[in-house]
Formats: sequence, structure tokens, C-alpha cells
Amino acid sequence: MAAVHADVRVPYSRYDKPLAFYVLATAVPWALWLPGAWFSHRDQDVAATLLALAGLFAPLAVAALISMAFGYSAEQFL
Repeated sequence: MAAVHADVRVPYSRYDKPLAFYVLATAVPWALWLPGAWFSHRDQDVAATLLALAGLFAPLAVAALISMAFGYSAEQFL
């Protein structure tokens, strides 16, 4: 197991786009949920379920993509 060092800090000064995260973390799930709702009324449960789950995890994906775009790695957050 790797030791956690107190001197390792994530440079938060580089994250200057909270509006982009909020817009994407809101718009992407809704863009998946609306077709999912349409499919649920057409008795296509598999498609509706997959779109609902994709919308549920979309903010996590948005956060990961924005983090990668700013050059962060998962190791910095552990």
C-alpha cells in the first residue's frame, strides 16, 4: 500500500470553470433521461433502464473528463 504524503496537493487554482461543470453535469443527464422517459412509455424497458443508469452516472463521467482536461490524475485525489 502506498503511503499518503501531506505535501502532495492538488492545485485548485487551475480549476476555473465551475460553470462548465455545472452546465455539463446538469445537461448531460437530462439529455439521457428525456429519451429514457420516452422509451419507458413505449414499453422498451431495456433502453429506458440503460439511459436512466447512464444519466445517473453522467455527472461522475463529466467530473472525470473535466479533471483529465485540466491534467489531473486519479492518484492526486487518493
